[in-house]
Amino acid sequence: MRCVVVGSAIFKNYSLLLKECKKADLVVAADGGLNHLKKINFSPNLFVGDMDSVFFNKKIYKSIGFCNKLLRKSKNSLSNGKCAPGSLCAPSLKKSISNNLLNEKDILTKIANVLPVSTVKTYNKPVVVSKNTASFLKNTKIIKLPKEKEHTDIFFAAKKAIDLGAKEFKIFGGLGQRLDHSYANFCVAKYLAERNIAHQFVSDSFRAFVLKQGNIVAIRNQIGKTISVFPFGEKCCKVSYKGLKYSLKESYLHANFPLGISNVIVEKQCTISVLEGYALVLVYLNL
Repeated sequence: MRCVVVGSAIFKNYSLLLKECKKADLVVAADGGLNHLKKINFSPNLFVGDMDSVFFNKKIYKSIGFCNKLLRKSKNSLSNGKCAPGSLCAPSLKKSISNNLLNEKDILTKIANVLPVSTVKTYNKPVVVSKNTASFLKNTKIIKLPKEKEHTDIFFAAKKAIDLGAKEFKIFGGLGQRLDHSYANFCVAKYLAERNIAHQFVSDSFRAFVLKQGNIVAIRNQIGKTISVFPFGEKCCKVSYKGLKYSLKESYLHANFPLGISNVIVEKQCTISVLEGYALVLVYLNL
C-alpha cells in the first residue's frame, strides 16, 4: 500500500503533491499538512494532530487575541452597546464583557457561536472548524492528539499508516522549516528503514531517506545532482558507491568526519549500497 503523509513545513511543488496523492492508496494529513491539502483540494483519508498548525485554529485564536486587545482599549464603548468590527459584532459577546478580560475558553465559545462554524467528530472529542473545512473533511477519519505527547504528528501519522497496511511512503512538508523538526523526521526515516519500509521525504530542493545494512538504492537520470551520505544513529556505516564523482568501495563513513558530503552523480544510473549500519542519503535537485 502506497501512502502519502503531508506535514506542515513550507513547500511549493503542489503539482507533485497532487500527482502523488492521486497515485496513493492512503493520504494522511499530519496537523498543518491539512493546509497544503486544502490548497490542492484533496481530502485526506486520515487527519491526525494536535491542531496547533491548522489555519482554522489559527483564525479562531487570532480572533481571541484581537478580542482581548479590543477589550483593553474599548471596554467602555463596547459596554455602552457599540459593536466590535466584523464577525466579533455579536450581542452574546458584548453582554459577557465585565471589568476583567475574558479568558480564551470563554471567548472561543462566544466566537464559535457567531462565526460560520461546524463540528467534526474525532476518536476522542469534537473539533470546531469552519463549515467549509467540515465539508472538506466529511469523508476523513480524524484523530485529535494532545499537545503534550511523546510522538511528533508525522511520527504518529507514519505509525498509524503502518498499522493500516502502508508499505511505501512519500512524506511532504517534513523538512526545511525547522532544523529540530527536520532532524526528528530523519529519525522517522530511520524508524521506517528499520522495518524495511520504502520511504522518501520530499522537499522543494532535495529528497532524503535512510538505508540500512543490506539496502541498495539506484538513482536514475540525475546526472549533475549533488548527493550526500552520512552515518545516522550510528558511529559509522560501511558503504559502496557507483556512478558518483568520488567512488567508494566497502568504505567506512564516520559520524565525526563528514567524508560523504557533496558528491556528484556522473552516470545515468548511480547506486549506493550499505554494507553495515544505517546511512542518511540526501539528493539535492537545485544546487
